[in-house]
Amino acid sequence: MGSEPNDFHWVNKAFQSTSKLLKVASDFANMQATTPEEVPVLIQYTILDRKSAFDIRDLSEFPEEEEVLMVPGSLFKVDCVDNRIEPYQIHLRQLTWDHE
Repeated sequence: MGSEPNDFHWVNKAFQSTSKLLKVASDFANMQATTPEEVPVLIQYTILDRKSAFDIRDLSEFPEEEEVLMVPGSLFKVDCVDNRIEPYQIHLRQLTWDHE
């Protein structure tokens, strides 16, 4: 699937809201591209530390979106980038302090 980046890492620096549902995330990604030069991107996170993301579905105004709140400071390694389809897909795997 696409290319495999050479040791590229990503740190989220702010609280982020996302969804566990692919359709919700895809719809949002497609809404964000507003000019022909912009390309929608869908990021798939593999979370290994449960303290890094909180399922807030029961607290959300829109529980059907299965919203997740990700805390800042989590470090991820880019596993794969697939730019053959739109939205582009980036797969990130969390790096944990005790394992990597």
